[in-house]
Amino acid sequence: MIFTDSGLITQSSADGKYALTGVSGKVSIMLFKQDYRFDPISVSAENQNMVIIGTLLEPPTETYQVSGRVIHADTGVGIRNVNVFAISNGQATITDQSGTFTISGLSGTASLYFFQEGWSFSPNRLEVTGEEKELEIRRIPQALNIVEPKIAGGWGSTLMLKGDGSVWTWGYNSYGQLGNGTTTGSNLPGRALGLSNTMTVDAGRFHNMALKDDGTV
Repeated sequence: MIFTDSGLITQSSADGKYALTGVSGKVSIMLFKQDYRFDPISVSAENQNMVIIGTLLEPPTETYQVSGRVIHADTGVGIRNVNVFAISNGQATITDQSGTFTISGLSGTASLYFFQEGWSFSPNRLEVTGEEKELEIRRIPQALNIVEPKIAGGWGSTLMLKGDGSVWTWGYNSYGQLGNGTTTGSNLPGRALGLSNTMTVDAGRFHNMALKDDGTV
């Protein structure tokens, strides 16, 4: 697995080749394969001939484990399905439904990285040197395009989810389905109240719905 601190991710093919597209500015590239070690590298220009060497790790004689929780930066709600990588130790895990993780088999000084496509984390990189419990990692939206833009059409009303997580609505509004605090229709898009960090939207007949990144609807 190959990923960057800017939220891009890919996997190498059977012959070890990979390509990352959409990279801009200076980014750190990190690689992970269970029980292998790769040194992170930084790039700032196109490179089609980069060779990265992985080292098969010897099983350590003494190990420790680290546990903690990944939470939404604003609400404190736990975030599931966040990848946790100990790059230098060749270990990985993923957060559970409550955002909790435990990663074992660590030795020496281990650098932990947290990854979920489209998001950033603080801290990220986290260095540990021994057993730790109740670590807290905050998930924060990236500056640009936290979600894919989307249009949803209902019965006489329309929703537009922008890349920054805001929701804009227009059309029929007798039941308040535009979410603007009124029951007055509009032919022009207006921002729905109280919706930020929205992940997806859907439109109904007399209602519209939005799923936020903390799991609320």
